[in-house]
Amino acid sequence: MENSTSSQKRINHINVVKQCKEEGFPLWECPNFLFLFTGLLAVISMGATYILASYYFPPEVVIILIGVVSFIMVVISYLVNEGIRRITQSKKELSKSNEALSFALAEARREKKMREDFTTMLVHDLRSPLEAVRLIIELLQEKKKPISAKDWHDSLMSINHSVANMLNLITNLLDIAKFERGKFLIHKHLDDIQKVVTLQIENFKILALSKGVKLSSNLASNLPSLSFDEYALDRVLANLIVNAIKFTPAGGEIVVQAIYVPKGNEIKKLAEQYGMKWFVNSSSPFIPSISHSILVVITDNGIGIPKDKLDKLFLTFSQVITTQGTVKTGIPLGTGLGLSIAKAIIQAHRGIISVSSEEGKGSSFYFSLPTA
Repeated sequence: MENSTSSQKRINHINVVKQCKEEGFPLWECPNFLFLFTGLLAVISMGATYILASYYFPPEVVIILIGVVSFIMVVISYLVNEGIRRITQSKKELSKSNEALSFALAEARREKKMREDFTTMLVHDLRSPLEAVRLIIELLQEKKKPISAKDWHDSLMSINHSVANMLNLITNLLDIAKFERGKFLIHKHLDDIQKVVTLQIENFKILALSKGVKLSSNLASNLPSLSFDEYALDRVLANLIVNAIKFTPAGGEIVVQAIYVPKGNEIKKLAEQYGMKWFVNSSSPFIPSISHSILVVITDNGIGIPKDKLDKLFLTFSQVITTQGTVKTGIPLGTGLGLSIAKAIIQAHRGIISVSSEEGKGSSFYFSLPTA
């Protein structure tokens, strides 16, 4: 068996025609074939020169003529082969350039489509809150009877919800513009993260309440102080909390949790100790690398995220399509700016951000902030 394989390899090695076909070159453009052809031509030329010259010239002259012809044929063979080699190399490089150009064009088309989709989503996300506010105002104006305190309260809650969504979107647009220009700078200083997280939860409780969602916290008491940019962390928490509120139906619950993790392999034990609610397990890829860090987890029991969308979730201009959103209504679920901003900020703090989710059950967005 080995002998037959070895013989086949030798045959393939000397099968010039097959080699040319495999390389995708016609015979007259294939260096291997032309090398063989010019070699045979040189041998034939020398043989013909010897036969003809031996009839008319003495042996010494014949030898000289054969030498001259041989030299000329070698030079011609070299020039032909070198020319063909360069042509072949140029064709290969051109082919690679065409492939690279095709890939670049495909990427450009994809990015153009993403930006067009993003513009559509942006217009929708900016228009929807304004439409909601306008409708509420029109309903209040059309009421002939005195407006009850409950109606006023419900209306103001709805307006607050719409305005908060629009304000968060506009802030995200400004942040993205700063990132793209390299103007979003991180200024760290020693601070209490528990205070920042608690304040953000209080800021969004009214927004959650207006949608009928419970927003609560479960923060460990031993969280150490660390250096971070308070404004930047506010943006991360705001985007993750607003995102959770958006995709959690009425009657749902969102829990913001935080623990100190000395070592990554202790997370499972610590999560159980503090009664942490999340869809993450110790086998998740980023968990072992989290150590000497504060781990913040935002868990909701909303609609969840399809597994095939998780990898693209933190890309700029990406959106999540779920069976409960775009597919049914044809309305985009969001611009995806908030998550890309959150990722950039956490990475600037040398932390890790990721997500785990079960479709139909909920999602857990989590990030780490190193304490050293």
